[in-house]
Amino acid sequence: MLKNITITVEEDVARWARLEAAAKETSVSKLVGRMLEREMRATDEYWKALDRSTKRSKKGWPIDAANRLTREQAHETYCSITTTGRTRPSMRTRRPG
Repeated sequence: MLKNITITVEEDVARWARLEAAAKETSVSKLVGRMLEREMRATDEYWKALDRSTKRSKKGWPIDAANRLTREQAHETYCSITTTGRTRPSMRTRRPG
């Protein structure tokens, strides 16, 4: 359900909004509504990603720099992956040569 809201902006902001809405062939109301919705979704996505990250770190996934692998551990991990026939995702997209 759509709701009407009233906002107060400076004259130059209102002028810009009218020009921007005209350029996009929409109303100022729809333009502002879409901007607010994008901002809301971006914020929601951030918090969802943070929540997923927090849950992963509670499962023991090393998220912070203090838990990173040493050079030797990274090399051992890479070697064990390549000797078992599995490839890293970034390796699949590379072209030989």
